[in-house]
This record gives sequence, C-alpha cells and structure tokens, in this order.
Amino acid sequence: MITIKNLSKSYENITVLKDLNLEIRDREILGILGRNGSGKSTLIHLILNLIKKDSGKIEIDEKAFEEIKGCIGYVPQEISLYTNLSVKRNIEFFLRTYKTNISKKDVNLKNYNIINYFKIEKIMHYKITKLSGGQKGLINFICGIIHEPKILLLDEVSTGLDVETSNKITGYIRKLKEEQKTIIIISHNLNELEKICSRFILLENGKIKIGGNFEQLKDKVNYKKVIIIKTDYENILVKKLNSKKLEFFRQDKYFIIYSKEEINLEKGIKFFKNEKIKSLEVLDLNLEYIYLYLTNF
Repeated sequence: MITIKNLSKSYENITVLKDLNLEIRDREILGILGRNGSGKSTLIHLILNLIKKDSGKIEIDEKAFEEIKGCIGYVPQEISLYTNLSVKRNIEFFLRTYKTNISKKDVNLKNYNIINYFKIEKIMHYKITKLSGGQKGLINFICGIIHEPKILLLDEVSTGLDVETSNKITGYIRKLKEEQKTIIIISHNLNELEKICSRFILLENGKIKIGGNFEQLKDKVNYKKVIIIKTDYENILVKKLNSKKLEFFRQDKYFIIYSKEEINLEKGIKFFKNEKIKSLEVLDLNLEYIYLYLTNF
C-alpha cells in the first residue's frame, strides 16, 4: 500500500499540492485525472522521490522509498533512452539499474515476458536514433518496467504514439492488471482509463476534488445521457436550454448537454426540432463526459 499524508508541494509562489491525503491499495489500478498543471505528474514525481516535498509523508508498504525502489517501475511521458546505444543495450542498462545483483553476463532478455510479448527481436540491435517515434515510445515503456516491478507509475505513456503501438501498450497494461500489479496511470485517453482503472481521483486546486470507481463517479454526477449539438443559431439553442434548466457548456463549436432522462436519438431530434440544429448525437455517460462535467461545473 502507498500511504500519502498531508503532502504539499509548491514551485516558487505557486501551490501545486496542498495537504493531500491518499491511500493506494495493493493490486489497485488508480487513474489520476485533472487539468494541465493540476499536479498529476508532480504527485508521481514525489512518490518516486524525484523531487523534494515541502511537507508531508509518503510510505510504500510502511517503508521509505530507498528501501523499496527496486520494486517500482516508472515510465515517463518523455523518451528517456540513451540514443547512442542499441535497443538491447538500453534495456539491459535499465534492467541492471533496477536489479543491481545481476551481472552483465547473466542478463538474458529472452527470459522476460515483456520482450516476448512485444516481439522486438528484429530491432534489438538498432540504435535508438534509427527507430520511429512509435518504436521509441514502446522501448521507453519496456525499459521502465523490464525488471517486473510490483508497483508501476505510468505518465502519459501513449501520448504521441501511433494507434497500433498505443493499443499494444494498453493490451500489456491489461495483462499487468490480470497479474494483480499496483498501477498508477496518468493519461488524456479517458476511454482507455475507463476500461483499465478500478478507481479514479480528480486533482483540482492542489487537492482531491472527488474520487471513486466509475459507478461512484457516475452516481455523483447523477446524469444518464449526454447530448452533443452543433448549430449556427446558438442564441435560439441557449434560450431553449435555459428555459428547460438543462446544464450545458460549449466545447469548440459544440454544445455538451447533460440529461437525467433516458433520451434516445429520436427523442433528442424531436425535443430540439425548432432550434435549427446542424447535428445531434446522444451518448451514454462515460468517463470523458464525467470528467468534463466535474471540471466545468
């Protein structure tokens, strides 16, 4: 278990985290949500002891970080590979960094499940500079968890990757979930998080605004459907929405409207037939629209 008590961190005059308290249970998959600058990456960096906290306490299995760091894996958003080395040499380096008792001659990467899963034998001897962006992201992911840690911290690991590579990594994270690893994930891909995570927290103003599993977040929002409308006659639509006391906000050229009724597309079109809409879509309430609701109202 990771226990965080009264954790605070500021940069100059900007408070990022303030008296934050959190327990992350063993074998839990925790998704951290929040706007840019809300402290998501800062929280991970503090857990990893990469930056110094202002105050508070962080314990992992009731131990300090130095006592347990070999059991933790970290994949940052930024590519952190040695570009002048081959893929094989990079993976071996990170493995021996975590497992200091393994000598260079005893390293056999074929014994590690992650190597066999991603089938990277063909690029093992390529230098990092010769890899595509997707391949670099994949090797970055492998290097962070090659030592088979029981706790993983993943910070936007799919950002900038092609769809194929992103899907492969998501598939492996699901495999790790089945192996009952403890995983903390930051990702802007909320559809991905919804399928993987067992619990979520939303950071705002340095604190946890709300937390819970998907059904608990859904109950707190207390809406059933989302209606997405595009129109050239915004004033007419706003008048209708206000008269019916519907909660909504604008996102680019669209109106995002929340409904407590089990409305379908046919009912939606009928309801807005006089508002001169260009397009209308009705969706179930998912994590993306729960997040947008919590950060807009």
